[in-house]
Amino acid sequence: MYSSSKDPATIPMKIKNFATDTVGVYGWFLIYGEDEESGTRPYYLKEVDQKNGHYIVDEKNSIVLDSYMISNKLISDFEVEGSTITSIYTLIDENTLTFEIIAGNSDAPHITGGKDDISAVSAYLVRGYHYAELKRISEPDK
Repeated sequence: MYSSSKDPATIPMKIKNFATDTVGVYGWFLIYGEDEESGTRPYYLKEVDQKNGHYIVDEKNSIVLDSYMISNKLISDFEVEGSTITSIYTLIDENTLTFEIIAGNSDAPHITGGKDDISAVSAYLVRGYHYAELKRISEPDK
């Protein structure tokens, strides 16, 4: 995890993806830290319109994030409590998935343009960037 004001920080991360009993719904569990029980975020990825690349990430707490598959990337862009967040999952190959977060402030945009035939443009402060490269591992035989 990187920010403009601090040294980079490292936190272990895993993702567990799996099919569920419901067609078009997949487990999308993010796990942060060494303690899997307290670090698990049990999200679900649901197909909305696969042909057009529209999915949702259901956090199972009334938060549902629209996500869009563009090429080999699943992208969500949202705002919460004055922060803009863009998440990007990129499928590199069958064994590698990267995860990126770009976080910024939406409270005080820098607005330029907006005169004559020039559209107004709002630019936002970027506060942080997170990156993880996740590798597929085989589950131990049970």
